[in-house]
Formats: sequence, structure tokens, C-alpha cells
Amino acid sequence: MSTPPADTPELLFHLDLPTAVPAYAYFAVKGWVATLAPLHAVFAGPTATGQPLAFTPRPDVSAALPAYAHVSGFVGQATASEIVDGQLHLTIITDRGEHPVTCPLTPPPFPPAAPQTDFPITPALRAEKIRRIAPHLACPACKAVLPDAPARDTCPACGAAFQFSPTLLDFFSSAQRATIPAVGATGDSLGGYDEVMNALVQRFADGLILDCGAGLKGRLHPNVINLEIMDYPSTDIRAFNESLPFATGTFDAVFTLATLEHVRDPFAAGAEIMRVLKPGGIVYSMVPLLVPYHGYPNHYYNMTVEGHRLVFGPSFEPLDASVPLSGNPMWALSGLLHAWHNGLAPSARPEFLNLRIGDLLAPPLTYTDRNFVRHLTPEGALEIAAMTRFIGRKRA
Repeated sequence: MSTPPADTPELLFHLDLPTAVPAYAYFAVKGWVATLAPLHAVFAGPTATGQPLAFTPRPDVSAALPAYAHVSGFVGQATASEIVDGQLHLTIITDRGEHPVTCPLTPPPFPPAAPQTDFPITPALRAEKIRRIAPHLACPACKAVLPDAPARDTCPACGAAFQFSPTLLDFFSSAQRATIPAVGATGDSLGGYDEVMNALVQRFADGLILDCGAGLKGRLHPNVINLEIMDYPSTDIRAFNESLPFATGTFDAVFTLATLEHVRDPFAAGAEIMRVLKPGGIVYSMVPLLVPYHGYPNHYYNMTVEGHRLVFGPSFEPLDASVPLSGNPMWALSGLLHAWHNGLAPSARPEFLNLRIGDLLAPPLTYTDRNFVRHLTPEGALEIAAMTRFIGRKRA
């Protein structure tokens, strides 16, 4: 290759996707980069600590830009935090250093204030959501309707007592409430919606959607009822997933996002979700399969697609079984490697960091005497175990 002219830019790049500001938490990133110096990495974010993007061949770009010796496509995913003022931030690493770049995105296809988009958390909106769900409330213990709620905070059938306010309906008993950690004590679960969920929110703008295990939301939807065990500012209903405080056939759709792994009895929770759905209602469920242990406040079960089918029972009609971008296997691998590194004794970390993928493809027993296996802490091993052992004794 001939020497490029002196005025040739050090670096060129192009973003194929996204072309507009995405309306969901995780989104695809795709494009290409051409550099004069050897190319090492592309990250989503303003620094090299962001999400790494995978390289892909781009012979079309190489042919179009013969002055550049180093050309590659990149593909992966980013999060909303990588977008600032309509600019997607990327970081390109070459032999000549770190190159932060920004990619302008067009405005979203609908204005931020469009009906049923999302709204800031205000007492007035929270109270309006309580008024909207009030006619559909039922006792979580006996399922009797609660016709006078929230004005009356006891069940007329079984006498169960609750704590109601204009902006929050708490269905826990005092004993149950005492078992729930304080907000922030376990690492708050931040919940966002993807394009499918946003479409359902728009579709059922005049109906009701239940976000079952909603996590902490930064903004609200007037037609989405946020159910949580934690008393977040965005929580509408406090209750357990296994005993939902709603009448049968209340909701047009139910979201349960990275929640069922934290539920003591996911089969009871699945049955309750199907009960409160209207006939023909939509379930949108995501549950981890290959992720490290994480407690919010506890972590009981991971789930396969077949596990999903069993949890929701015979009345569940599968419409889609797939892996979303936020569940791409890279998340499993990255989470596993980070947890393994963090769980190692400091003296064993350099060996682990210098491993290549090819170094890890031998039979597992090959590695039992290696430092990065022997010096993983018991807590670290439990976090990312391939299998756990449980030995117990029946009480006398």
C-alpha cells in the first residue's frame, strides 16, 4: 500500500445503526472505522471502560478507502447512558492512542411529550395511577374484591390490614414488611423498556399493564402499574408476586423483567400473572439463564425457554422465544469473567488476565491446579458456580 497523502485524516468512521435516538434502554450499534494506525478496539461510551464492540469484516469500506491500512466494521450494543444531548459516544483505540468520537443521532420518531410516552414522577401522577387501578383491587390473601379501596385499608372478607396512601398501596403485613430490605440496601434494580415493551405501552394506552417486579424507574407511564417489594419513588403497589392484589382479568399485558429468578415460588407467581391477565393478554417475560448470582434481595432460579413454558402453565401460548440484545451471550461471558477476576486473590489475577480464549478450551479437569482456579474465594465460587452442592439434615 502506498503512503497516504499528508493531509489524510488519521481516522474515519461511520455509524450505520442507530440512526435515531432509541426509545429503549439497550440498542444495537453497528458501523465501521478506518484508521492509519493499527486498530485495537472500539468501545461504546466516552472512554475505554465502556462496552466493547465486536469487529466484523468490511471489504466494501476497504475497497472504497484504499489509503487506510486498517479497516473494520464494529457491532454490538450500547445503553442509553452512552447518549448525551443526541450524540452517541464511542471510543476508538489505535496504536496512536485513544480517540473519543461522537455520532449525531436524529430526533426520536415521536416527540418526548407524545401521549403515553413517559412522564416524570410526580405525586399527582402517582395518585392518578392509584385511582386508575383502585376498581380492580383484590385482597392478596383471600382474593375478595376491595370495593372501598384505597379509602378503606382492610379486607371486608378476611380482615387483612394494609397500609394505603394516595400515592402508594402497601399490601404487606407488618411481619412481611419487616423482612424487606431498605431501599438501597441490596443494590437498586434499575428497570428500562425495549422497543417491544414501548410498543405495548402505546398499544394499551387506554388499558392497564402490570410491571411485576418493576425495579426503580426514572419516569412513569400512566397506564403501567409498578409492583415491587421495595418502596421506590416509582412504586405504585407493594406486594409479593406470588399473591397479586388484583381481580382476575385486570390487565392487558404483564411485564416481568429479570424478576422471576428472585421469587421464592416462580410457579405460583406465573399462575398469578396468568390469572390477572385478560383473555388474550400479553406476557413479556425475561429471566436470566447464564449469569452470576445476584441478590435483589435474593436469587433463587435461572430459567430456560422450557422453564418459561412450565412457569406460566398450560394456558400460556408462546409467541416468541428468543434472546434480546440485553441477553446476548456476551453479557453472560463478560459477567462471568468480571466476577471471576473480582473473586480471585490479587496474586492470582495477573495469570487470569493473561489467558487467551484458546487457553481455556481444554477439559475442565486440566485446570484444577492452576492458581486462577485454586485461589478463587468461596464467595466468588458461589457467585459463578457451574453447580452448587447442598447438604442438610432433617430436623429431629
